[in-house]
Amino acid sequence: MELKDTSANTYQAKQRQLEAQEQELLRCKKLGLTIFEQADQRLKKVLSEFAIDNGPLNQARQLFRQDAELFQLDTMRYWRQLLKEMYVLEQEYYKEQRSLTTEEIDG
Repeated sequence: MELKDTSANTYQAKQRQLEAQEQELLRCKKLGLTIFEQADQRLKKVLSEFAIDNGPLNQARQLFRQDAELFQLDTMRYWRQLLKEMYVLEQEYYKEQRSLTTEEIDG
């Protein structure tokens, strides 16, 4: 029974760590998107003061939006990686628990 408890404690600690990473990622994503939005508004304001026509303004904003999209894709990729790690951790934990239970029964 002690091995099962140790296994459960280890699993829970790793699970909490991954969940904390997920929360930090979501916090950073929200902050990053807020920063992109604020910077986009500033860019629009500054460039509109200097631009004779809207061509350069629209081009600069389009490039900026592409960077924002790449940021979102990167955070989503990292989030999917965390979910995969959580899934693998859970599968390994249940496999270990089944193995320990079988040993106890056969024991």
